[in-house]
Amino acid sequence: MIEKEDAALSILLEELLEHRRGGRAKEADQVKKILLCEHSVRVYYRRDGTIGWSKVAQEAGDTEVGRRIVWSIATVVGQGKDDKHRNAGAKPSPQSGSLSRDIPLVVATVNTPSYRSRLAETMEIISSRASSFVDGTRFAPVDTIDLMNLSHHPSIGPNRILFEGWRRILLPTILSSSDSVHLDRSIVFVAEDDVRICNVSPGRIREVCSMAFDANPDLHILSLGHAYALARPNRRQRRRANRQCRRENEYIPAPPTSYSLLESVSRGKGLHGTTLLALRHPEGTRSLLNHMEAVPRGKRCHLDQFLFHSTLHNIGIALSDPPLAGWGEVSETLSSVGSGCRRNGGGRLEQLPAEVLCDEIQWVRRDLS
Repeated sequence: MIEKEDAALSILLEELLEHRRGGRAKEADQVKKILLCEHSVRVYYRRDGTIGWSKVAQEAGDTEVGRRIVWSIATVVGQGKDDKHRNAGAKPSPQSGSLSRDIPLVVATVNTPSYRSRLAETMEIISSRASSFVDGTRFAPVDTIDLMNLSHHPSIGPNRILFEGWRRILLPTILSSSDSVHLDRSIVFVAEDDVRICNVSPGRIREVCSMAFDANPDLHILSLGHAYALARPNRRQRRRANRQCRRENEYIPAPPTSYSLLESVSRGKGLHGTTLLALRHPEGTRSLLNHMEAVPRGKRCHLDQFLFHSTLHNIGIALSDPPLAGWGEVSETLSSVGSGCRRNGGGRLEQLPAEVLCDEIQWVRRDLS
């Protein structure tokens, strides 16, 4: 029995190596999944082009093997197309006082000169937008929290500096300031230092977040600004389309296919979504910190990757669709330069959502199964 299992394992490893050499990433990932789920074997790639593998310990209660992220729609009663009278321009009720018109905001930044200019521009935009909402609400006070300086912690690297900054500084600061009048609220809004608030008022943002939290007690974090990669045909689909075009003596390149947010995240596409977060406080704030502390040191990565793509936690997270906030990049960022990105930075110049109709917002939630 053991010999048969070893033979099957060897065949799968050879097949995986052939797919790697042939550049067939999708087929290689499928073989890796079979090795992990059926044989409890985790594969890793060496720099010399070979592959190695190790057995995953099968202990009682071990649920990590076979975990996968499932995205679905979260139901929110009273927030839909039939609720047309609730919109970004609705005036506050007469009993609303000055306290309800001020929504505290925490802005996470990095204590370096380039990020200081980026923060100053964001603060100016937030201040200038405060008088443009007819409901009279505004983000105030706006408290800034300095995260870890990358130049002072070179061993952490750019991909983990935000994760460590949230884990070591931002979340502990928020929890230790719970007695402050600024943070003693059921929802804490945390933004990056390049956030851009569009046509949705802070009061309306707080309202839709409260409705989502009330309707879904297991949700702890709401992401209010996101962008995702458009799904495009894979190499096989492009070749097939090109052959069809040549047979018809006409070359028409296959256009990229656009999917909804739910379809895109379900396909595992890249997702940026930490521009503006709403944390249920204090439960969600404490839960996020506890999960970040439990992540092994070697598994700590970019904050976006941890929140939306990691199977090491099952925090209740949902994204607003359409997004309620955007961001504006600067010439220098913490992200490394990738394909199609600017030479001096890792992001787009600006990403702003289109006109948002708040009565049509739906929430796309993340679950682990």
